Amino acid sequence: RRKEEEERRRKVEEECRRKEEEERRRKEEEECRRKEEEERRRKVEEECRRKSEEECRRREEEERRRKETEEGKFGRFKYSKDQNGAIIIEGLKDNTVKELVIPQGVAKFAIGAFEDCQNLTSVTISEGIKKISDSLFSGCTNLRSVTIPKSVTEIEDCAFYGCKSLTSVKLPKQVDHIGDCAFGGCEQLTNVTMPDYVRRIGANAFGSCKRLTSITIPSGVTRIEHGTFFGCERLAHIEISSRITHIEGAAFRGCQSLTSVTIPEGVTHIGRAAFADCIGLTSVTIPASVTNIEHTPFFGCSYLKSLSVKPGNSYYYSSGNCIIETATKALVVGCKSSQIPSDVTRIGARAFCRCIFLTSVDIPAGVTHIEEEAFYACGSLTSVVLPSTITEIGENAFADCANLISITIPKGTTSIGAGAFKECMRLNSVIFQKSKKWKAYNKAFSSSELSKPQTAAKLLTQDYSPYLWFQS
Repeated sequence: RRKEEEERRRKVEEECRRKEEEERRRKEEEECRRKEEEERRRKVEEECRRKSEEECRRREEEERRRKETEEGKFGRFKYSKDQNGAIIIEGLKDNTVKELVIPQGVAKFAIGAFEDCQNLTSVTISEGIKKISDSLFSGCTNLRSVTIPKSVTEIEDCAFYGCKSLTSVKLPKQVDHIGDCAFGGCEQLTNVTMPDYVRRIGANAFGSCKRLTSITIPSGVTRIEHGTFFGCERLAHIEISSRITHIEGAAFRGCQSLTSVTIPEGVTHIGRAAFADCIGLTSVTIPASVTNIEHTPFFGCSYLKSLSVKPGNSYYYSSGNCIIETATKALVVGCKSSQIPSDVTRIGARAFCRCIFLTSVDIPAGVTHIEEEAFYACGSLTSVVLPSTITEIGENAFADCANLISITIPKGTTSIGAGAFKECMRLNSVIFQKSKKWKAYNKAFSSSELSKPQTAAKLLTQDYSPYLWFQS
């Protein structure tokens, strides 16, 4: 029994030792695996850190090189970046630069980036730019040449305003918009190549381009804006597209070299002073499509002698070198050779304004109103015959007619507008066919005052000229 007990104990002890040994080995193996895993992870982390550091160094190097490249390309410019990192040129660091090349990589220009850089003489813009921004070269008075890339589609407002030395401009084929005053005041500009793709030419876009001699308006343009060619003194030839519907106010005002204008069918509107002060203009034909003619479209056209409206116009007709509104029978445009037709009932506002070679006018019976400034500044006018049907003479109707000597106010006239005969320096005889009950301001005139032609002339042209005259 003792031996059996010892044997049992021995086996139990051996079993315990075996299990302990197995547990020890298991733990050793686990520890080894753990250390191996830790080592592996450490190596992986070290590799990641190494790669990350290398990537950081690479990126830093790329950034350094990019900055060096930018500094090389854009070192002379003040510039910023948008949220996408695109370059925006804001100006020059040194305004004494004369010749400027805008490098590739520029996204856009800030408004007025090179404004008043008066030392600039030439500019070359690289491809990529889409807009010549507002006032970009405004006031660059010595800029003589500019190269615009094919990528440009828009010339914005005042882009080259006041570039007095710029002689020619070639616009890329894709340009579809020329902004307000874009080339205004480019006094030496003689030639503009206008692409067919242009859809809008802004107000005063070529205003005061005094040496511009000819222009062709592209077929895509439908409106000539206000003052587009204002003051183009040498503009002698212009081709207006058949798609034009509106010629706005002062569009060609002061184009002194224009001798004739063909307004194409399709034009419906001619704005105020559209062709004013075109002193070389001798003839005008209004197409049948015109439905609206604003005041004084041709005032100051001193040599204008032929006015006509094409047959088929429902709103206007011509007779005796006058243009007359059909609905009202108002004479809206006259000239130095006009003979007022007998069916006219009104002389419209400024109808003969500044016809400086008009010497006499015979207003037919049936005319009841002479509207404001109808004969303003007709400096050669010496004789006017007013019919008995006249009831109203508008403000400044005959003002500044310096050679008008005498006039008879008909019996049926009931009001004379303020300043109707002001500055008529030689007017020394005014005959009132009805001299009673006339008032002006707080003055009631006596019959004895108005029955004397010289006294009446002084009262009407000087003493009480600024006031409305009316019969009480």
